[in-house]
Amino acid sequence: MTPFPEFWAKTLASGKKKELGLKPDGFASEITKFWSNTNGKKAGLKLGDIVVAVNGVETHPLAYNAMIYICTHFKPGDEIEVTYRRGDEEGRTRFTLRAKPW
Repeated sequence: MTPFPEFWAKTLASGKKKELGLKPDGFASEITKFWSNTNGKKAGLKLGDIVVAVNGVETHPLAYNAMIYICTHFKPGDEIEVTYRRGDEEGRTRFTLRAKPW
């Protein structure tokens, strides 16, 4: 699928979402991997960050996590804003999507 979402992530289990006070049907996607030097990593995302929204969207009926939402709603060259949780802090970053990281 394109574009490449700039990170790999797994959807948090419902119990973990509840523990963190996140929406039960929200994206809540924990970043588990980066290909070297992706735009998301360069923009400041880190392993373990939990992506909670993309361009302000926190949930979508056809996408259960942030990666799927990015792949189905954007194209290479689009700039997106990602809202994430890192520990108790919330942050935002912007970056441009590419077709592939390689």
